[in-house]
Amino acid sequence: MRWLVMPAVGSCQLLSVLSSGFTGPIAISAPVGRGPLARNQSDDVRTIQDALNQVTLAGAAGGPIPFLAVDGICGPRTNAAIARFQQVQLQIFDGVIEPNKNTIVRLNEIIDPVSDDDLRVKVRQALDPEIVVGGGAERGPCRPVRFLHPLQHGHHEPRAVQHRHRR
Repeated sequence: MRWLVMPAVGSCQLLSVLSSGFTGPIAISAPVGRGPLARNQSDDVRTIQDALNQVTLAGAAGGPIPFLAVDGICGPRTNAAIARFQQVQLQIFDGVIEPNKNTIVRLNEIIDPVSDDDLRVKVRQALDPEIVVGGGAERGPCRPVRFLHPLQHGHHEPRAVQHRHRR
């Protein structure tokens, strides 16, 4: 999903929901899978095994059936599950899941999707770091910040939103 964002001052900016710095609840410290990059640290392997099992529980394509044992060992079943997930969800196959790369980002999208409200807050904070989310009248005067809803089917609807910020 891409968003068109209109700051209070300046021109519109087209932002992607995901960037290379995306983090989510599924995070690893080193690559997991097969090949020379894979470090297969036990905690990271358990994280990936559990995440792949959650893909199946979420009803998304590419999850393992039967479930993987969450044992921290990156064996043939775990490697096959990584490969299948990548092929089905990303149409790629390198057999390795790296921190903050496409595969881990896709796992996070499936397991813990970002709600529109959460995304709006993140976009507003990125455009104006002085915005205080959930601020009250005690935090000072308001100024309007305009932004657009997600681009869907080639159209968008502008709307003014009031936010509290520090001066």
